[in-house]
Amino acid sequence: MTDELFPFALVQPRTYLRAWGKIFSSSFDEGAPPETQNLDDALDYLVEAASQGARYVVFPELYPGPMSPDSPLSLDDVTERLADQARESHVWVLYGGAEIVPEGMYNTYDAVSPSGHLAARYRKMIPACGEPWLPGQEPQVVDADGLRLGLCLCWEAWFPEIARTLTFLGADVILFPTGGLVHELGDRWRQVLAARAAENMVYTMASTNLLACEDGMAVINSPEGLVADARKQGIVYASVDIARLRYLRETDEELMVPKKYLSIPGLLRALPPQVAEHLQRAVTGFFEENR
Repeated sequence: MTDELFPFALVQPRTYLRAWGKIFSSSFDEGAPPETQNLDDALDYLVEAASQGARYVVFPELYPGPMSPDSPLSLDDVTERLADQARESHVWVLYGGAEIVPEGMYNTYDAVSPSGHLAARYRKMIPACGEPWLPGQEPQVVDADGLRLGLCLCWEAWFPEIARTLTFLGADVILFPTGGLVHELGDRWRQVLAARAAENMVYTMASTNLLACEDGMAVINSPEGLVADARKQGIVYASVDIARLRYLRETDEELMVPKKYLSIPGLLRALPPQVAEHLQRAVTGFFEENR
């Protein structure tokens, strides 16, 4: 890792969803390996990614688990195993699992540092329709050795307010780990991820669990365009160029040809404070009227 380039490994795994089949209306293979295989596979992915020079390893939503109260895994055990491998491989690990509490379950996404420290735990704030999760209350940005990572989950990509909030909190990269079952929404979902990157001057990253019947969506965007898009099982590698992000954030657009950039720079600095104030009042008024 240089001072300017931060190497990522975005993992798109084959996921065994015995426990998921008890929560969501999704068919699964009765003969599939137990959910513990997801954790074994995740550890193998970590070793492989580290051997290729990755400094940050990113898994999808609820991977490697646990995925329900019936899982043979616990979030504490998963965290401990991943933390041990993070120390051994000297990588950051971003991963998902269900946090079981007396009131119910949170859909969490965690960051473990190369020292094995649990640096952040994000609880999904906007559960999708029909999901069993309790709603989290706080956005989460984690300082990760010179890079700030914004954490959110799955369809929260479709809410621009979340990405903008994480941007205002200083995110350089926003992770949108996705559960799966994207199916016909895939093309539009990719466009949403690209828009979040361009409008906020950040990198966006998302991958899905590969279930029985669909292509994946392992996608990385910079503010200036698509970096990677893989639909099959495996690892996608890319580096975040923090110097280029800094240039795009600090540069004013010029009406000139040829342009020195592939997306409009300086967007956040061009946003007048009064526009944000009007937006805040409008949002408050909307919810007061629709309680």
